Amino acid sequence: MSKKVTNNLVSDIKRDHILDDRTTYNQLNWLLTGFVQYLDKTIERKELTKADILAQADVEAHALEGSQEQVDWTKLERDYEWHNTQQEITQTLRDYFAEACDQLFPEVNAKAKSQADSQAFFAKLRKAS
Repeated sequence: MSKKVTNNLVSDIKRDHILDDRTTYNQLNWLLTGFVQYLDKTIERKELTKADILAQADVEAHALEGSQEQVDWTKLERDYEWHNTQQEITQTLRDYFAEACDQLFPEVNAKAKSQADSQAFFAKLRKAS
């Protein structure tokens, strides 16, 4: 039986902070959004690291053809799995905090979506011209 994890961060923040205060609202939004962005970058770096490990395995496989050298395939596999597990954990944490941001700052998210839609509109117009 799996344990269901609920996102209590939103209720804790609403209980402990007055979100009607503009300074508090903006500071919490800035910090939480910054943390989500940091986690996004961490996930991207893990993807690059895993790609490097795969590339290294390819190079090693080609270099071994006709050679007596031994490659530590187990180490490459452990490294890949280690980075993959870290990436999965980071993704779970990122989703948790992104959900909290969506719930705590719906106006900010609506504005960001509107901005993105407008940018896409103008990008589409530029391509059409």
